[in-house]
Amino acid sequence: MAAGKSKIDTVRPRERILDAARDLFGQRGVQAVGVDEIAAAADSNKMTLYRHFGSKENLAIACLRAVIDEIDGKWRAAEMYDNPAGALDDWIVKMAKGCASGDSRSELIFAVFRQAREDAAARPLLDAFILRHRRRMADICRRSGIADGDILSEALMLLAHGIRANPWGLASAGRSALFSARARLLVRLFRAGPKAPTSVSASGRSKPAGKRRAVPASRGNPRPRERILAAACALIQKHGVQDASVDEIAAVANSNKMTLYRHFGSKENLAVHCFKAALAEAEAILKEIDTACGGDATAQLQSYLKLIADALARTDRRLEMIGMAMQAMRSEELGQGLMRDFEIRERKRLTRICRALGVADFEALADSLILVLHGIDSDPWGLNGARQSTLYLSVAGAIVDIFRAQPAKPLRRRGGASSVKQAK
Repeated sequence: MAAGKSKIDTVRPRERILDAARDLFGQRGVQAVGVDEIAAAADSNKMTLYRHFGSKENLAIACLRAVIDEIDGKWRAAEMYDNPAGALDDWIVKMAKGCASGDSRSELIFAVFRQAREDAAARPLLDAFILRHRRRMADICRRSGIADGDILSEALMLLAHGIRANPWGLASAGRSALFSARARLLVRLFRAGPKAPTSVSASGRSKPAGKRRAVPASRGNPRPRERILAAACALIQKHGVQDASVDEIAAVANSNKMTLYRHFGSKENLAVHCFKAALAEAEAILKEIDTACGGDATAQLQSYLKLIADALARTDRRLEMIGMAMQAMRSEELGQGLMRDFEIRERKRLTRICRALGVADFEALADSLILVLHGIDSDPWGLNGARQSTLYLSVAGAIVDIFRAQPAKPLRRRGGASSVKQAK
């Protein structure tokens, strides 16, 4: 390099802009980053950016192509493994380090992929990559000697996406360790187990445990507090806490700000009441299942899987509203603690059911079912609700079958949430 010539001068403007965009997209997402900011970070200007890429959308597509080329290169290297089991193990290691720990590189990939899903020009490129990715993973699983490699590959990828959602609030090291443990156990069980799925839960033909409680009919003239709470729940789910104004909530509730503040004190307290109401409704549904099944663990688990499938399919208005509230809670600081506490309680409940089944690794079964749900809920492949529902029943049913094929163990005295506590 010539004396006095900076390193940046040796990099062409197009590459500098592309590198800057990838860094900023990875940090904050595509939508939140402006063209001026990208140009400044690249030590360039908007005119040069537009000359090379035409628009920010085209720049995002260029980033998508670069990311896809990089990942495809890694897959081609993995396919050259003489030992497919080694390629599968290598994938688990990389997912534990990247996807589970949430490093900046994986954040870039997911930020660019999210943008591509919303961009009509980029979507075909992303869809073709996803199809290749799923086929390659299934092929590696099959060549590793696993009869049901297609289902295992879906389970492992959804497990990785579920870990990213971090439902139990684990630190990076805890997420990485939990993913590695659960993924390796699934590989071992699928390798040793029969070809699945064969259970009723996998086919989706399970009989509901009983009639669900009907949504309470609204009274002819609900009280102001109830009207305000109902209006706030709808608007917060639609706009978020910050953008749902007190004036709008009061107007929709056919009330006024003074009445709102008299009942709830502040918009923040009102939001917390909305979140608590949604969680109470969810827990009521789960208690209905427990009561209807009368302690039959198999029926409880089948009803749980059917409930999740209905929620994903968005065929039940009551479940859809609860799901929308939960999504709002995960994105709002006010609701994240409430949501995390609920998910820890739900994990304990599902662990108890899996333990009552006599499953040897009952904690791992509960974790796998919950993480696969979070993986599907993150919509990594852009499926509609009906296809998400079918996929969950297929993968979750196969996981249940494979765990139940193990020799049963005597019930342990230890509590159900120990692995999560240890991983924090």
